[in-house]
Amino acid sequence: MQNIIRLIKADATKIMSVSIIYQLFPIVAVIVAFFAPQAMPLVLVLMVYLLGYGLLSYDENYHTQNYYAFLPIRRSEYVIGKYAFSLVLLVGSIVVCFALSFLGGMMMDADRISNQQLPSLYALSFILTALYLAIQYPFTMFLGGVKGRIVALVFYMAVFSFAFSGDILFIVLGWLQNSSLFLLLVAALALYFISCIVALNIYEKRDIA
Repeated sequence: MQNIIRLIKADATKIMSVSIIYQLFPIVAVIVAFFAPQAMPLVLVLMVYLLGYGLLSYDENYHTQNYYAFLPIRRSEYVIGKYAFSLVLLVGSIVVCFALSFLGGMMMDADRISNQQLPSLYALSFILTALYLAIQYPFTMFLGGVKGRIVALVFYMAVFSFAFSGDILFIVLGWLQNSSLFLLLVAALALYFISCIVALNIYEKRDIA
């Protein structure tokens, strides 16, 4: 567990040192959450797409896995660390952005999603992002950075189209409000953990020399 925590901290440090774009994401997310919460599924998936791919590409380009080989860190811990970092980032972002969206809903009367719909909206954001990560990580670890990025980008564009299709979004939100959010969230988490197991098997067999 200590190694996992260290890897999470290392990923946070790496991602903030790669590009100023990653440092601007929290500001963008805060603004969108307050003024346009309906766009949060898009923003969260975009953030995780860039951060998740950025981490794997960073490690691939700079061969950081080779450094880990000389440390008391198992391959399984490396993969779990990536999934744990993304999950912590996702949950933390949703908690902060939900609070800001709720505050914005109380202060603004603009044409926007009501506060009653916010739980469903952020549940949808979590489900989409968890599913996205469940697809992105195994493909990127199996295909490598370039091909894995293409697969991730195709899926992201599908989410992009969905997020900006207002009719579809409100239909899905209405369906979520009438469904068991708990079961859907559990299913998304289950797929996320299954993806982690698949990625573990892929990475254990991968030649990183």
